[in-house]
Amino acid sequence: MSDILTAAVELEIPAPAQEAFALMCDFADYPRWQTAVSQANVLKKTERGSIVEFKVDLIVRKLRYVLDYHVQPESYLLEWNYLEGDIMNVGGEFRLDVIDEKNCLAFYRLVAHPGFYVPSPLVFLVKNTVMVGVLRDLRKEVSKKRQPFAKP
Repeated sequence: MSDILTAAVELEIPAPAQEAFALMCDFADYPRWQTAVSQANVLKKTERGSIVEFKVDLIVRKLRYVLDYHVQPESYLLEWNYLEGDIMNVGGEFRLDVIDEKNCLAFYRLVAHPGFYVPSPLVFLVKNTVMVGVLRDLRKEVSKKRQPFAKP
């Protein structure tokens, strides 16, 4: 098993790209709607984006790490670089492609060097549970926001 883990997932989101991107840029709100995120603290706003500390539960292990986000709203792109934490290194991107005015396609790419051995079945689990889970959580959250309030 390689020390470097790479994975990419995609999922159609039933919302305009601008709406889904705004949700993805609200880092402090992640614990409310992203299943794996237990804490997200915006440590600092920067010219390019934000520095955010996360505490996550990746099923097999709980981790703390700090990421430096570069937010590019004109292209619906979030890129991040690892600053510190419980793993050796992690980087990646989240991008939205416009399908039409009511739908977009979300891409999530991750390159990680955990600093510890990760067997292939766990790599599969992280990709198909945690990474796909982020996109499913996004789809679920934008769908909730788009539903009209039910009358009592």
